[in-house]
Amino acid sequence: FHVGAYRGMVERWGYERLRQCSFGGNSAGVLLAIGAAQGLTWQFMEEIYQELAEKAAFKGVMGKMTRYHSEALEKLIGARTHVEVAGRLHVGVTYFPLRYKVSSTWVTRDELINTVHASMHIPFYCQHIETVDGRLAC
Repeated sequence: FHVGAYRGMVERWGYERLRQCSFGGNSAGVLLAIGAAQGLTWQFMEEIYQELAEKAAFKGVMGKMTRYHSEALEKLIGARTHVEVAGRLHVGVTYFPLRYKVSSTWVTRDELINTVHASMHIPFYCQHIETVDGRLAC
């Protein structure tokens, strides 16, 4: 779904125009927002999602998703991505109980990566970190 929506935006407006736009997301949708904010191709983003799906299907998910997410983020987030997307990428994180925060600036690459991980965590996976997958918070 996410990649299809992005592909439609690219076909309608083009990458150059989209690089000027803001994108936001929670959970798995934040991966697409990171790619879109950088103007990465929809084909590359589809590869990222396909790799995640294949790993989950063939290797399982319990206790492994953080590693899969880290591998995807290594491909998506460069050394200066946190600077280049500041103010245009909005990452939502839900905290227990019923708190929601959107981050749009990061001091370091690692801070951006940690924020994205917090957006995608389900408490069982994250060993008592008080964040919850944004999709579950709805």
